[in-house]
Amino acid sequence: CIDWTAPVDLGAHPDYILVSDGIWVTDIHEPLTNTLGKLAGPQTKVLIAYESREFEDEAKFMALWGSRFRFHDIKPADQDEMWQSDDIFLFEGMLKN
Repeated sequence: CIDWTAPVDLGAHPDYILVSDGIWVTDIHEPLTNTLGKLAGPQTKVLIAYESREFEDEAKFMALWGSRFRFHDIKPADQDEMWQSDDIFLFEGMLKN
């Protein structure tokens, strides 16, 4: 578990970073994006999963995240049917070159 406002140096870039239900607190959008940018390497995949609560706040986070990462949504057809939910959204991103 990482404190997004006080990231640690992992010494190496992980293959994956999972952010689960981590964007609903708008005060951490910028620290979260900055920390992801520091932790991710060129091959790191960042997976973000969240329950939709406030579309405008989510859109602001995606715009901020998109300034440093290229990303796409993971469509329901590409998800395990058992774990899908209409109000849970999944995204995969990587650092921009």
